[in-house]
Amino acid sequence: MTKHDLLDVIGQAQDQYILSAIRTRKQAAASAPVKTRPTRGILRKILIAAAILSLMIMTAYAAKYVGQLFSTYFQQERSAQLSDGQIDYIENNLQPSVAQPVVTEAKNGYSVSVGSALTDGKIAYITVDIQAPEGVSLEGGDIRFLENPLLFPEPSEGLVLAPDGSSPDAMCDYATVDDGDGLPNTASLMFKVIPSVESEDVMPFDGSIHWTMHAEGFEKSVFDMEKMDFEYTPLAEGVWEFDLTFQSIDTRKVEFVTEPVSIITSDWIQEEYVHENQITSFTLSGLSYEMKLTQPEIEGEIQDVGDVAIVMKDGSQYTLLRLSAHPGSMAAPIILDEVDYILLSNGVKLQAQQ
Repeated sequence: MTKHDLLDVIGQAQDQYILSAIRTRKQAAASAPVKTRPTRGILRKILIAAAILSLMIMTAYAAKYVGQLFSTYFQQERSAQLSDGQIDYIENNLQPSVAQPVVTEAKNGYSVSVGSALTDGKIAYITVDIQAPEGVSLEGGDIRFLENPLLFPEPSEGLVLAPDGSSPDAMCDYATVDDGDGLPNTASLMFKVIPSVESEDVMPFDGSIHWTMHAEGFEKSVFDMEKMDFEYTPLAEGVWEFDLTFQSIDTRKVEFVTEPVSIITSDWIQEEYVHENQITSFTLSGLSYEMKLTQPEIEGEIQDVGDVAIVMKDGSQYTLLRLSAHPGSMAAPIILDEVDYILLSNGVKLQAQQ
């Protein structure tokens, strides 16, 4: 569904109901007494109903278009098609409008807007749309901001802040996503934001914390196979700031550990150094996971437990590589009710706790 398809559907809907209103008015006139003019109330009600239905159609198809953007991103990340359950999760939990612009300045006719969001309360995905002037192509490469965008939360208990007031580990990882509109001068980016928190009970995106997003300038990067390096083309200078309001719809999480589970860990850099450790907690949410170790670091080195697999009831698996004791995101939404168990690298299975 492209933007043009959306406009065509809306136009067809409006034409259909306007014609219906005209036919109804003619029928009312034909059946009315000669000296009685047909009431305008009928036509007015029909036109209002047509407008409402048109708006409903527009909203439904807009939600479908936004949902497709998230689906495309997750398919791109996982290199696999999403299940019906995952598509339903996206459509049922996405927030179509998440931002209001505060400052939007750009040279050369470029515009930047923040659109929709998807969050489980712990991490958030945010869409950013860029439009270039007619005749400029944004295709054939990735859009990169000149400086990594920053997110500034309201000071809140449990959130870790940098000296400048930003959330230092609100990693604005982002990727260019095919927006599917067929226009070369438009591009969409997907931002993945994982704030640093002091406790697993802190929910940065449950709607209780106000956020501001700050970004400056962007360019297009293209990988040159002959030079084996990236080439960068400056596109626009400017400053963009947005007020973000999140609404986390599904904040459920499932615990898979009731008592400590023994595991052998190795440090992140030198895998030959192994240690006896214990997993004290492993939780899953719709978009994220978090594991706790008795010793998350040993002699300053981050410990990992190897690869961990989320095994679904249908037998499919989602593998989390080199898992360490830090919150992380999954390559695609997880339907919690469809999880069978967690398979550790040592063969131990962790069952969901009721």
